[in-house]
Amino acid sequence: MVIPEDPILRDMLADFVESWKRDVSHKLTDIVTKKDDVELFRFGHTLRGSGRQFGMLGMSDYGALLQDFAREQQWDSASNLIPVLQSELHTIQQYLIDRGIAPSDRFSALPSNL
Repeated sequence: MVIPEDPILRDMLADFVESWKRDVSHKLTDIVTKKDDVELFRFGHTLRGSGRQFGMLGMSDYGALLQDFAREQQWDSASNLIPVLQSELHTIQQYLIDRGIAPSDRFSALPSNL
């Protein structure tokens, strides 16, 4: 992970991670359950771009994988990636807390990224 130098992006990072945690748990799960390849591709595309913007290159790579899964309609692979994404986002969130970038009480009801 590369913490953004831009102070605005840096300030938004903690909220971004929390919002993505919810989106992965709810929206992505729903997309995979419905086997909606268009929405899966869109979700992956958004995750890919946002991950790069916020310095989360691993998340960006996972977004690209989701796009591939959508193209190939690999629903089991997409489903298996959900807990990986959840774990990765939790790890990133803890990384931010440990470095004082995000206080542990900051995470609350935030709007969705999507």
